[in-house]
Amino acid sequence: MKRPGLAHQLATEQSQAHAARVSMLRTLRGGRMIVMIVSYFGIGCGIYANIFFLPLIIKDLGFSNLTVSYMAALPAALGAVGMVVNSRHSDRTGERMLHTALPMLLAALGLLFTGATVGNAWLEMIGLCVAGVGMSSCLPTFWTLPTTYLGVSAAAAGIALINSLGNISGYVAPQVVGVLRDWTGNYSAPMYVAGGVVLVASALLPFCGVGTAPARLSRAPVSPGGL
Repeated sequence: MKRPGLAHQLATEQSQAHAARVSMLRTLRGGRMIVMIVSYFGIGCGIYANIFFLPLIIKDLGFSNLTVSYMAALPAALGAVGMVVNSRHSDRTGERMLHTALPMLLAALGLLFTGATVGNAWLEMIGLCVAGVGMSSCLPTFWTLPTTYLGVSAAAAGIALINSLGNISGYVAPQVVGVLRDWTGNYSAPMYVAGGVVLVASALLPFCGVGTAPARLSRAPVSPGGL
């Protein structure tokens, strides 16, 4: 037979667990989650549109296969530098939102610039490099946002939901880029579309709430998904 004190403790824990589940479900259905899912989808569109077609975009400029391989590595190398610099500065200041939204904006401008300069080899490469830096820089700091804004109880489920729905971009972006390339004969329209999607995502992201995380406590987490 349960003692009264033990029965009371069990009832309290059960009610708290139920309240946590209700709170988590309410949070996952909220506007912040929708904004973060849409923003992550936008990031994915920018990344996949760039990564999948980067060698072909450069090849269209008339370079040899060997030159293409070296030039395709340049945006990734610059992106790695941008990722480290942006993440470290975000950790030092504790600010997360701007360290995600501004690199997204930079990536959007890079993609749009690429679309506007198709055919001009060096200007197009500048646009691709800018896009690479922006995309690589925003991804690590983005994954600090679910924990910061959803709270501990909903963070795990929130990350899973954002990741599963946002990664649909891995199918959508290459399909759209390929179709537009076939229709138009060049990569101008695909880059405009990809840049526009990332631009909208960067503009929406601040609406999920503005705040800071404790500075110097932890590094920005690595993406749990396929990006």
